[in-house]
Amino acid sequence: MDFWTSIGRIARNRLAPRSLAKGYSEIAESARRAEELGYNALTVPERHFQYNGATSYPLVPLAAVACHTRRIRLTTGSFLLPLHDPLRVAQDIAVLDNLTGGRLMLGFGPGYRPIEFAGFGPPKRTRGARLMEAVELLRRALSEDEFSWRGKFFRYERVRIRPRPLQRPHPPIWLAAGTSLY
Repeated sequence: MDFWTSIGRIARNRLAPRSLAKGYSEIAESARRAEELGYNALTVPERHFQYNGATSYPLVPLAAVACHTRRIRLTTGSFLLPLHDPLRVAQDIAVLDNLTGGRLMLGFGPGYRPIEFAGFGPPKRTRGARLMEAVELLRRALSEDEFSWRGKFFRYERVRIRPRPLQRPHPPIWLAAGTSLY
C-alpha cells in the first residue's frame, strides 16, 4: 500500500497574512518530513487567482522539493494542462524528471474554475479536447526523438525536446476529472 500526501496552498489568509518566501520554504520542509515519515509520494496542485494560492505552476515547487528529498515520488496534482503550451510543459517535464532522478509522476486535469480560463484565455468549453490533445502531444514530445504535430489547437514542426526525460518512454501520466471532459 502506498501513502501519499499533498501540499496544496501556503497557509495564509487576509486575517493572518504571512510571507510567501516562508511558505515556500515550508513546502520543502514538509516534503522532507513526509519522506522521513515514509510517504511514497507528494502531490502539488495548480491553482490561479486565489488570495492564498501559491502553487500556480506545480513544476516549480516540485523542483525545490527535489533538492530537499531523495526517495519520495513527486507528482503534479491536477496540473491544468489546457491552460498551458504543451511543448513548453514537455520541456520543463524533461528537465524536472532529470532533476528528480526519475521520481516525477504527472497528474493532469481539465480545470473547472471559470476565472482560470478567463485569466489565461482559452475557452472553458474546449478544456476536454485541449487536455486530450495536449496529453497525446506530450507523450510524443517526451518519447520521440523528433516529432511534428498538427492538431486542432497546437501545431509544431520538427521539434526535439532536450534533455530527454530520464524515465522511458516518459514519466507516468494520470488524468483527473470529476465530470465529463466534453
